[in-house]
Formats: sequence, structure tokens, C-alpha cells
Amino acid sequence: MASTSSISKMQQSQQQQFSTSDDDDDDDDDNEMMKQILATHSDHNYHKVDVRPHLQLIDEIFRHSTTHFQRTNIHDPEVSSHMESLDKQSQKVDFLGMLEALACTIHKVSCEISCRCTGGGDVHSTTMALLSNTLSRFSWDEKVIVALAAFAVIYGEFWLVEELYGTHPLANAIALLKQLPHIFEQPRETRSLMRLKFKALWTLIKAMLDVTNGIVQINELPRQHFANDQLPMSVADTIIRSAVYWTIRSVVACASHITGFIDHYNYRSLSFTTEAYTKLVRLFETIHYDNMEILNALIYGHNVNVGVEALRRMSVLLLISDLDISQEEILILEQMYMESRHQPLKPESTYEVVWLPVVDMTLPWTEARERDFDRLQVNMRWYSVRHPFLINPAVIKYIKEMWHFNKKPIFVVLDPQGRVVNHNAYHMLWIWGSHAFPFTSMREEALWKEESWRLEFLVNGIDLQILNWIVEERFICLYGAEDIDWIRKFTTTARAVAQAARIPLEMVYVGKSNPKDRVRRNNDIITAEKLSHCWPDLTFTWFFWIRLESMWYSKMQHGNTIENDPIMKEIITMLTFDGSEQGWALISKGSANMAKAKGDMILNCFKNYDVWKENVDLKGFIQALNDHLKQLHTDPHHCSRLNLPVSLGMIPMKVVCIECGRNMEKSVTYSCCID
Repeated sequence: MASTSSISKMQQSQQQQFSTSDDDDDDDDDNEMMKQILATHSDHNYHKVDVRPHLQLIDEIFRHSTTHFQRTNIHDPEVSSHMESLDKQSQKVDFLGMLEALACTIHKVSCEISCRCTGGGDVHSTTMALLSNTLSRFSWDEKVIVALAAFAVIYGEFWLVEELYGTHPLANAIALLKQLPHIFEQPRETRSLMRLKFKALWTLIKAMLDVTNGIVQINELPRQHFANDQLPMSVADTIIRSAVYWTIRSVVACASHITGFIDHYNYRSLSFTTEAYTKLVRLFETIHYDNMEILNALIYGHNVNVGVEALRRMSVLLLISDLDISQEEILILEQMYMESRHQPLKPESTYEVVWLPVVDMTLPWTEARERDFDRLQVNMRWYSVRHPFLINPAVIKYIKEMWHFNKKPIFVVLDPQGRVVNHNAYHMLWIWGSHAFPFTSMREEALWKEESWRLEFLVNGIDLQILNWIVEERFICLYGAEDIDWIRKFTTTARAVAQAARIPLEMVYVGKSNPKDRVRRNNDIITAEKLSHCWPDLTFTWFFWIRLESMWYSKMQHGNTIENDPIMKEIITMLTFDGSEQGWALISKGSANMAKAKGDMILNCFKNYDVWKENVDLKGFIQALNDHLKQLHTDPHHCSRLNLPVSLGMIPMKVVCIECGRNMEKSVTYSCCID
């Protein structure tokens, strides 16, 4: 009988990995899919064929197709016995007659699967096309047998040529034409990876065989076997038809992997041609009806995990990175992506994300790099190219030269017609998330016109509790530092001042940009000693600072400076605070009423609270604090340091100090991940 676990395994392997619908939606989708599957079946020209001989041959092909790069020994007693049994069977007229009944269809389906997998069709569309056309007039068990036999031919021929190409001239000639030696003559490490891939493929093939055997067994049972006290026949039919769909879909997926596997290793030996690159340049200069031609040129159809057809006439964000993209970036992008899935967007406002992993192909592809890729891909909720080596070298050249990709992740935005509307919308995503759609320069300018320097804007998407405190009109202090002794002094003093001024004060530690172990240790100490609030996950700290850097980059792109843009001045102030070796603090009541200063200055101001406390009742706490901070600015000679995000791709010729207005000296700082 067809095991439920086997069907479940195939479904898990083949269902879209990044589903975001709830359970009710899933049920509706399943019902709709079942209607589509049933609609492909035709009773015209229906005839029953004994599929047992086909199943026996299918089993023989898979049994003797090597999956471990080892030669089959025809003198092995077990192998000899199988060959003798098969030879006797093939001499029987009825056996050959049953095979002949489906032979033409099996050949046709095999060619169709190979053609569609090479041409870029997605798995579901190919499966439905097979069911609707070539397989429509066959019974359900015959449908799955024909599809499985068609794949067995593809799979068996692949391994037969591999086994004989070193010893048989005919096999050698075929292997050379298909460039199969490039696959099987790989270094030991690469061959080990190949074994792992085919082991995973073989797991799915065994599940397909189990399910197919079960379907055949059920169809061989007499109808009266399904008594009233057992599973109703109608329910069994529904399960069988679902199993047929998923088995044929798995057949298509396996065939695509064989094709992709060949492309994977053959692409390594191919260099891009000037002609291919020039064609790509012309393609992007041409106006298109939709984005299919562009996406097929970049991704090549079946190389993305669902096929490019699913992206037709949608805005597509191409996430381009190497394998060093940080876990923080993945987590924040995932959160934004999932939030966008649940927002009520108009059809013309929907967009998808596709990851294009661009790696250095001159370096050996080791098991460690394969694990890094698999780890990243499995954690991404959006679409992705199946393997880095499936990206054409001409595409990589275009990405580097035209989109200026250089290791650091970028988001290239394509509109529904495939036009590039933004060469890098990364900073827009960090600042506004999906609200930045359609991620154009005009949209960016419009968003800035709506913004003012507010605490909500500073912590947007990071800490909902702060937003609640703003509504409650509490005093909120954001502070940063690495020195835990300063943190203890500051939080203790600030709490004492708040108590004396009778104000509700909430303090939040935001660490430093590129948070490292020292910030993590500070978080632990702050929590243990109850010094203030802090973000338990360093991802939030990283996001806070990358948003500020993205704001700076966005403003720079539009020609803003601290002389003509008050928001730019505030951004530079925060980045200057972060570049300082001492601490800093920003105190706000409500949304926009703020005071801020470097660590020593704000700490001295709080220590001298008795000097300015009388002004609190007259002016309010924030205004009184600001007035006293101005009085402390008595020394014209000071040192400010600003760390600008070089990775964002723009370094200005001059930067004016936010305190004295002088041009700051430019220097180069190198840092690593070690505290």
C-alpha cells in the first residue's frame, strides 16, 4: 500500500518552501489544486494496461543505476541472477506485448520532460502539462507508471554512459558530447559532494517507488475489498490522485536536478563570451512587455527553486551577495519579508525576492562552502537560485560591472517589465521596509519629505515598547558605550536625577555599530544588575546602527548636507557619537523634544543637577537640560571622530563637524571582528 509517510516526504520535498498562508488558505489551495488535477483526466480512449512488467523494469533500472560512482560487476551472483530472470521474461510474448502498449508514450514523455527541464519550465507547470496532454487518457496508475518509466530512462542512460565511458568507444563519444567527464573526473572533495547530492536524490526516488507500488497494489484490489467498514473507495481515489500528482511532480523535480547537476559542473569549465555579455546589455536596454525574458536571461528558468513563471509581471528584488552575508541581515530581511506577505497589497504592488549567490568561481568548491550555501539557502524564506554555479558567467560579469557588486550585498530592483528601477535599494529597505515600495528614487524623495527627526523614526521596526513609552509621555533615554564602568555611573546618576526631578525615565542601551562580544557582555551585566533596559539580541543593535548608516547614505545620494538638511545633521551627530571612544546619551520626551551629548558632558551635567534644577519647573526638563549643556560647551578645541560606512559605496570629499562647523580631517581606519 502507498505509505502516507512516503507521500508526505515527496510533498515536503516539492512544495514551495516559502509558504506564508494560514491553515484555512492551505485547505482552500489543496481543494483548488485537486480540482485542477481532476480536470486533466479524460475517459476518452480509456484502456487498461497491465503495468506490472513496467514496474519490474523500472525497479531494475533504479536498482542497477549506480549512486556511489562505483562500477557494476556483471559477474556478481546477484546481478547475474537478475539478468537471467529478466532475459527469460523478455522472451515471453505477453510480457513484450504489455511493454509495447506504453512504449511510445514513455518515449514521448521522456523527451517532453527533458525538453521542459532544459528549457526552464517550473515543476508544477510541467507536471500539469503532462497530466493535461500526454497522460490525460490513461488510468491513474498508468499515468504514474509512464512518468516514472520516462524518468527511469533518463536516469538509467545517464548512469549507463558514466559506467561505460572509460571503456566503451560509443559511450566515450556520447560522454564527450555531453561533457560528462567534467562531472565524473572531479577532485575527491567534489566527488564527495556529488555522492551526498545523489544520496539525497535517491531518497526521493525510493519514496516515489514506494508510492507507485502502493498505487498499483490498490488498483489491483477487487472493488468489493473496500467494504462499508473500511476506507471508502471515494476517499481512496482522492488519495491516489493526489499521490499520482506528487509522484509525477517528483519525477519532474528529479529530472530537473539531473539537468541542473550537469549544468552545475559544466558551468565551471565555461567562460562567458563577449557575445553573451553584449546580448545581456542589449536586453536591459530593450523595452519588454513583461519581465520573463529578463529573468530567464539572469536566472535561466528552472534554476530558481520555483521557476521564473511564478514571478511574471511582478516587481522583483534581486538580493545579490556572496556567502558572507551576515546572519543579522538574513534575520532582519526575513522579518521584513514576512511582514510584507501579510500586508494587504494591491496586485500591482506585490513583489518577490530572489537570491543570486555570486561566489568566486576561481576558488575550490569545498564541503565547507557547500554547507555555508545550504545553511543560507534553507534559512531564506524567499526564492533563490538552486546553486551558485548555475549563474551564467556573463550574468556575473554584468552584475559586477553594471550594478557594481563587490562582495557587499545589494538589492537590485526590477519592475514588472524587467526594467532596473534601482541599482541598490538596500538602504531603503533598512529605513522604511516594504513601505518603500516600489523602491524608486522618486519614492525615496517622497518618503523623506514625509519624515522629521523623531524618536519613532529612529527606532522604527526595532522596539515596540519604546513606541508605547512615547504614547505614555515617558522620558526615554537611548545611550551607548563600551565601557561598563561609565555605563554603571551614568545609569545610576541618571536614575537619581529622574527621581529628584520626579519624571518617569526609561533607559535603553543600544551598544555600538558592528556589535561584538563586548556589547554582548555589557548586555548581560546590564540585565543582571538591572541598570536599564537593553535589547537581548544583538541583531536589534546591529539593525539600529545600519539604519542610521543607511539614512546617511540615502541623504548623500540626494545631495543633502548638514548645512541644508536638519535631519542630515542629526544623523551625522549619532554616527559621530558612535565613532567616539566614550559613551553618549539621547533623552527625549514624546516624539521630537530631545537633548543629547557625549558621555562625559551628559554625566557631568547630571552630576551638577543642583545647579540647573530650578529651571526644570520653569522650562521643562528637556529644555533645562539643553540650556545647561550649551553652557558646558566652553572649550572650542575638541576632537570628534566619524566612522562612515564605506561599504555603502560613497565617501564624501569633505564632512563638516556638527559641533564647530569646521571641515573634518579624513583618515582611513581598518577594523576586524575582534574586540
